[in-house]
Amino acid sequence: MVSSSNGDTKTTHKGKKVVTTIGSVAAVVMVARTIFIHYCPPEVRDYLYSGLRDFLDKFSTYMTMVIEEFFGFGQNEHYTAAQTYQSARILQCVKISKNHGDTNTTMSLEISKSFTDTFKGVKMKWFLASKKTPTRVSEYGSFEVTFHRKHKDMVLKEYLPFIIHERCKGCETRGNDGEAVHRRYAQAEVR
Repeated sequence: MVSSSNGDTKTTHKGKKVVTTIGSVAAVVMVARTIFIHYCPPEVRDYLYSGLRDFLDKFSTYMTMVIEEFFGFGQNEHYTAAQTYQSARILQCVKISKNHGDTNTTMSLEISKSFTDTFKGVKMKWFLASKKTPTRVSEYGSFEVTFHRKHKDMVLKEYLPFIIHERCKGCETRGNDGEAVHRRYAQAEVR
């Protein structure tokens, strides 16, 4: 009986030691996090977060492509094509706008919405993000497309050209006065 109570004492002692160690580590992490957030400049935090994200992405089976609204001094053709393509497909979450005096209604996607598209059996998750930078007065958007890493070549060689081709089909439906005819959006299939 003495040995069993001695064993219980050792187990209890080990349990207390484990709980004490976990508590100490948690306290150190919380203090380090607080110091990091309050005293580290946002640029350094962003750099460290992106480095950590890049490191963790090496172990991920998924890949994310970012399509920014502007490329150099002009608008990115892929962004415009993606916006047109997704607006035509996702009619349940679009913004409708029309300027006074215009005859046509403009449809655009809602910011911070995610949606899924399927192309040749491959699911791609789209996310429309908005960023505001100190150098720009207004916000600019970007699409993030996430898919399985093994489909990278198919996305680059088939899916993105398909989206640009779909946009060009929409461009062919322009009237003589140069204003877009939005018949294509009304006839779009929603998947």
